[in-house]
Amino acid sequence: MAKGEKKKGKAADAGESIVVGAKGFGLTLPIGYIARLLFPKTVARSEAIAVLTRSAAEKIAAGNSLSDEEEFMLGLILEPLVRKAKRLAAVVERADTISSTEPKLLPGTTPRTAEPQAPTEAWSDRFISGAELASDSEVAEMWAQILAGEVRQPGSFSLKALSVLRDLDTRIAGEFVQLLGFQFSHDSVPSWSDFQMQYQALGVTFTTLLRLAEVGLIHAQDVVMRMDLPDGPDEPCDIECNGVVIRLPKPPQALTGRPLTIAGWELSKIANRPANLAGLCAMFEWFSRGMTGSEAQVALRAPDGTVTSAFRQWSVDDLMLRDNGTVGFVTPDPT
Repeated sequence: MAKGEKKKGKAADAGESIVVGAKGFGLTLPIGYIARLLFPKTVARSEAIAVLTRSAAEKIAAGNSLSDEEEFMLGLILEPLVRKAKRLAAVVERADTISSTEPKLLPGTTPRTAEPQAPTEAWSDRFISGAELASDSEVAEMWAQILAGEVRQPGSFSLKALSVLRDLDTRIAGEFVQLLGFQFSHDSVPSWSDFQMQYQALGVTFTTLLRLAEVGLIHAQDVVMRMDLPDGPDEPCDIECNGVVIRLPKPPQALTGRPLTIAGWELSKIANRPANLAGLCAMFEWFSRGMTGSEAQVALRAPDGTVTSAFRQWSVDDLMLRDNGTVGFVTPDPT
């Protein structure tokens, strides 16, 4: 941790900063940002804090000890700042590890030839204000994934996505990850009216959808989705869902879905969501209404959308959940 030099007898210049991070990968925290944490806008509180900190600084500089009351008050002032700084440093360090050990592209993006770029100042400010509050390990991991992804591919995460993530608690984040097990093509999940029995059987409630809509992860209104292909209504239709690609002999009946918001779609790219075989089977039954199930085929899909196996006839008994949380086949592809 490096610190800019101060001019003797003067307050820290607005341009001075503290760099948090390792191996040259970090965020610059302006001294003004730290000052805003220490000196709130409330005049009386600001004046009291200023008097206390100035008195304490003078005592420390003179080699004198602080009284118990002064130590207690300084602890009240500095403890929240230290706690936030530790959280932010942990997120940045984790992002550094992700960037060096997991140099993969985010789903739906293309390789970039230019060197990694630093996020914009506005993006960094929004990121800092959220990451410093990440006390939950799962939410902190999402902040680290976002920082690594943004440095790797600038523009991957909008300011809106950062604001939405900042408002997530552990419960809502868990509900969002659970709902992503039902995400399918067009970046939507089934509507409550169309999928109520399946949702309830798998632990998703209507209140869950309301909460996720309220925080800005999914839209508040359902949308009717017709999945006819350009080649005609009787051509095979591929639907991506829960780690596989389901190939139906023809497009399904009109599906009523609840689309993810832009912020929800961006955050879905870095959410840790293990596959759910029960949910996958429920989705298949929903897609294939009015069809002969034996006509459907299925292939495995990587997180980046790449099909990694040959298509084979759909069979629940041939699907398994791997140790890493992804879907696999019980019977391997023939060589």
